[in-house]
Amino acid sequence: MRQKQEELRKKIEQRQQAENEEWEPSAIKEKGYVLVGEGILLGRGTFSEVYQMRRGTTDVAAKVIELENVDESYKEKFLPRQLNIIEQIDSKHKNIIAILDVFKTSKRVFIMMEYAAKGSIFEYINDNGPVGESQAKKWLVDICKGLNYMHTNDIAHRNIRTENLLLDVRLNVKLGGFSFTRLCIDPYKGKAVYSATNCGAAPYYAPEIIKGERYDPKAADTWSTCVVLFIVTNKKYPFDYRDYTVLMTQQQQQAWKNKLKVKLSEKLINLMSKMFDCNFKTRIKIRQILDDPCLDGIEGNKLRDRDEVADIREALKKAFISEGVESPTPSTFV
Repeated sequence: MRQKQEELRKKIEQRQQAENEEWEPSAIKEKGYVLVGEGILLGRGTFSEVYQMRRGTTDVAAKVIELENVDESYKEKFLPRQLNIIEQIDSKHKNIIAILDVFKTSKRVFIMMEYAAKGSIFEYINDNGPVGESQAKKWLVDICKGLNYMHTNDIAHRNIRTENLLLDVRLNVKLGGFSFTRLCIDPYKGKAVYSATNCGAAPYYAPEIIKGERYDPKAADTWSTCVVLFIVTNKKYPFDYRDYTVLMTQQQQQAWKNKLKVKLSEKLINLMSKMFDCNFKTRIKIRQILDDPCLDGIEGNKLRDRDEVADIREALKKAFISEGVESPTPSTFV
């Protein structure tokens, strides 16, 4: 009887060890990371899942990219670009999620990130409802300061949406979700480079993306930021995105003004109108948003010398890679 019990115990231990090896390969253990609990899923992206892990007493968010599940376009173009960029921008700005570690195994890529204690803006709005104008403006400042850091270095995010905007314990916003990030200038020729890929999700598409035109990705970041601003104050999307013809018509007609569920100040409406400018060439820029009178009095809205960005363009030359991959499915608010 004891022998059978011992054999059963060993089989259980072997099974558990095999499961642990699946989730915690030697590369993770060597760096001191362990899964929290049985594997707490924090989020899921197009090509990855994010789990809560811990090193010592510090919680981290581990983005796990299963290489067997990604298409060749992502593996050869987007992933190398993403890794190159995040290795340069990590921990350099308080409104960008810190990248703590990046390493690979034969089957996976692990990106260890700062843990966002309050989850994403999407989760916050879904659980708590829309926020007031004052909080929305504070979040807008946080988002724009993170984007200004990127844009100053000629990096476009291209996937600004509520799921990729993370909140620390004090509800400060930190930009995450860098899968579609890219340089928007040719570092060898010094010329601006427009994008052609439909990055992000349909509710956040700027008009020029829907038209299939090559577009300025920085201007597209401004548009999607305004979509976020509308969502956090109304808990709904500003346009009907399931039919592109309807979506384009509503964008041109500025239909978002008729979809407002709450009364916003005239100054904020005016700022949103500049951000929702259908002409990307005249659309307000991220840095200009921070200087808009609407944000006067909001803590941290004015850029200071210490907020300016160290030039990392030279280090990002390797990130200049051509693109092309499908965009993710949008989430639904409940």
